[in-house]
Amino acid sequence: MTTITPEQIQAIQEIEATICERGSESLSQALGGDVRLHSPLVVNGKTLDCLSEFSSNAVVLQFQFDDGTPQFAVLSTDLAAAIASVGAEAPVEIDPEDLEPVKPKMQAVVAALADGMASALGTPIVPSGFQVTVGSLEFPDNFSDTAELLRVQLAVSGDVNGSLTWLIHPYTVTQLFPATASPTQEHPETKQAKADLEVLLDVPLTISVELGRVTMKVQEVIDLGAGSIIEIDKAAGEPIDILVNGRLVARGEVVVVEDNFGVRVTEILSPKDRVLSLGDAA
Repeated sequence: MTTITPEQIQAIQEIEATICERGSESLSQALGGDVRLHSPLVVNGKTLDCLSEFSSNAVVLQFQFDDGTPQFAVLSTDLAAAIASVGAEAPVEIDPEDLEPVKPKMQAVVAALADGMASALGTPIVPSGFQVTVGSLEFPDNFSDTAELLRVQLAVSGDVNGSLTWLIHPYTVTQLFPATASPTQEHPETKQAKADLEVLLDVPLTISVELGRVTMKVQEVIDLGAGSIIEIDKAAGEPIDILVNGRLVARGEVVVVEDNFGVRVTEILSPKDRVLSLGDAA
């Protein structure tokens, strides 16, 4: 079952100011008035609670982003009528039997939410599949796989006053914030790779530190004795090599820890560098 993680909620909270700022600009420009989105509240919302809360007298805007999963913006009929009246010559009333007059203004609301998200994430987002209905909130069958939705509550002020509720399926949240995906969304191959790694965690490895190397002839080695000096290929102050099972993986500097020599790691080789060093370190 898809779930929403605290990290995902935090990720949206960190960009909520940008969403509101850009969304307000977009909506005001589209309506030709002053309509501001602000005071966002981002929480986990129970799917059943949302259905119960918006069981009547609601204007429901359904749309989707690139992932194809429906999203919903829900507002009262009074707020929808007020938004539809911004810039109009006369007040507009919501007629459930004929929503064409208010449809462009409601599309502007959805476009504002998309513009705000796109500006915050730095990526183009174009909403599609727009529908507007009046009455109770109803979810499609593919919403039955989750008990929670991401609920973004927005205050609306300026030429109008009210609140708007934006309901986002966890799958869409995961697509927008892939780095904060829930562990339950891991690909089966990823889970298997982690399981395979855990089997190896207790395997002992030999770590050695190499100060330097030098190539000598057999005769030069035979001539070595106490007091002999061997000049290696490292300059003073140059990082020393750290090897795991004879393979170079890092570099560091010599330190003294309670009368013992130690090595402070200063550089971890990238996977590419480690591959290139296999022949030299072997």
